[in-house]
Amino acid sequence: MEQDVEETLRHNAELLTLTGGEVERIISGCQFNQRQVAQMFAHLYKQLAPKVGVDPDAMSHWLRTPNSHLGARPLELLKGRDGFDEAMKYLGAIDSSQTS
Repeated sequence: MEQDVEETLRHNAELLTLTGGEVERIISGCQFNQRQVAQMFAHLYKQLAPKVGVDPDAMSHWLRTPNSHLGARPLELLKGRDGFDEAMKYLGAIDSSQTS
């Protein structure tokens, strides 16, 4: 079971173009376990992919580039529940503004 969680985490991190070191910093810098982080990554990917596409370069750019609306690089926000929620809320707001 633990191996399944690790494989899911690794797969979801790869979809988001996250390195092993970045994943470790997210896990060690927050109160989440591997399963929770894997789920967060899956939710983030589902929100982000329709906006930037599944191109790894576009995904990487969005995560690692300072975002004036978020006040940080989105990757930096993933180290805590509040930051993750803020990034997800921002991505949801993009949906709302595009459909309004």
